Parts: sequence; structure tokens; C-alpha cells
Amino acid sequence: MNARLARVQFRPLPGRQRGMALVIGLVLSTAATMVAVSTLTTSSSEGRAAANFAAKADALPETLSAALEVAIGVAEAALGGGGGEEGGDEQAGDEQAGDGNENASAVEQAQAAKVAAQEAKQDAQAAQKDAAQAHKAAKKAAKKGDQAAVAAAAADAQAAADAAADAAAVAAQAAADAKAAIDQASSKSEKKQAKAVSNKAQKAANQAATKAKQAQKQADKAAEYLS
Repeated sequence: MNARLARVQFRPLPGRQRGMALVIGLVLSTAATMVAVSTLTTSSSEGRAAANFAAKADALPETLSAALEVAIGVAEAALGGGGGEEGGDEQAGDEQAGDGNENASAVEQAQAAKVAAQEAKQDAQAAQKDAAQAHKAAKKAAKKGDQAAVAAAAADAQAAADAAADAAAVAAQAAADAKAAIDQASSKSEKKQAKAVSNKAQKAANQAATKAKQAQKQADKAAEYLS
């Protein structure tokens, strides 16, 4: 019995089974080879992709720098052209303003001169009042016999008279400017308006001259109290 079992256990495999094992081994070997080749191919592709990416990354700063230089050049050119245009616009605006002043300045200049004459007239009036007060102070000091106070008051009166004279001179000059503006009028209506304004300026100048004369009279009277 044991000898029979031994013969059954160690019986060699049939020839068909040994051929099947060989086929399976070849298939597995081929599959392993294909997997290895595929892995190598993928690794090679990934390596080339990594190299390309690295090359692009290295070239990126240079590309950006070149693009930046081009952008800066374009911006500078645009700004330069804009500045020139702006400067031209400003110059044209100044020229237009100048033309406007020449064409429409007759009445405006006369008006400005009239205002200056009226302001000078007010200054002459204020100076005349100061001279009158100084004259009164000199008169009171003379009654008291205080010659020092009289001298001080007389000096104040003369200073006020001088200020009134200066204001009158300013008003006279303004009136002359207003009169000269009439000749710059470009039309009859503008000339008429400038003339009307000039007349007012001349009136203010005349009033300033009158106040200056009054102030000088007050100063002269104050000086009479000096012994």
C-alpha cells in the first residue's frame, strides 16, 4: 500500500501541463518587460518635460525684463508726447488769453484804474482827517503854551498832508491809465463804456487832489502855532 502511494505521489506531470507552465511564464515575462519599457518611456518623457520647464523658467526673467523695457519705452514715449501736447495746449491757452486781454481789456483796464483811483481818494480823505485832527491838537497845545506838543502835532499834520499828496498822485496816475484805456477800445460801444469809466476815475482823482490840498492847509495852520 505504501509502495503504491509512493508511486502515485512522485508520478511525473504529463507533458501538456509542463507546456502550459512554460506559456504562463513567457506571458508573465513579456508583461514584465512591457511594464519596464513603459516605465522607462514615461520617465524619459517626464525628464524631457522637466528639462523644458526648467529652460522656460530660466528664460522667463529675461523675457519679463525685455517686456518691461518695451513697456517703459512705450510709456515714456506716450508721456513725452502728452507733455508736448499739454505744453502746446498751455501755450495756445496763454496766447488765447493774451488775445482776449488785448481785445476786451479796454473797459476792464479802465475799470481797474477807476477802482485804484477811488481807493487812492479814500486814502487821501483819511489823510486829510488826520491832518485836521493834528491841527486841532496843535491849536489846543498852543493855548496851553506847550510848544513841544505843538511841534509834535504840526509834524503829524505835515505827515498826514504828505500822505494825502501821495494818494492824490496815485489817483491821478490811475485816472491817466483809465483815459489811456479808451484808445484800446476796438468798437464804438466799448470806447463809450471805457470813456464813462474813465470819467469816474478822473472824478475820484480830482476829489483826492482836493483832499490833499485841504490836508496841506491844515498842516500849514498847525505850523503857524509854532512860536
